[in-house]
Amino acid sequence: MQSIRKTIVITLFITVASLIPTFSISALADESNKYELTIQNIAFDKSEIKVPADKPALLLVNNQDQQPFDFICKDIGLEKTVSAHSERIIYIRMLKPGRYTMEIEHHEKTGHSMLIVE
Repeated sequence: MQSIRKTIVITLFITVASLIPTFSISALADESNKYELTIQNIAFDKSEIKVPADKPALLLVNNQDQQPFDFICKDIGLEKTVSAHSERIIYIRMLKPGRYTMEIEHHEKTGHSMLIVE
């Protein structure tokens, strides 16, 4: 009886999972909405990035330092760890016009940039 229940649950899970469409995050933002930001010497290479309002965007964060950092944007509830010597794609949802602070956690003086949505 236990194995029948387990089989039913697994079959149901596989059926439901197959109904969920698959897509890549890059399909959510077109080529014109991809932006790059580099971390080097615990600092961002750009003081600001401008993105259009009401369109999703992809931010490619390239960490060239030897330690991982937490990339944060408290204004939009975003926190992502970027490993040492690696890149991380960060999906930015559609936002209303405004200025949003991006920081390297615990290094706000040097790791500070603005996301400008217009």
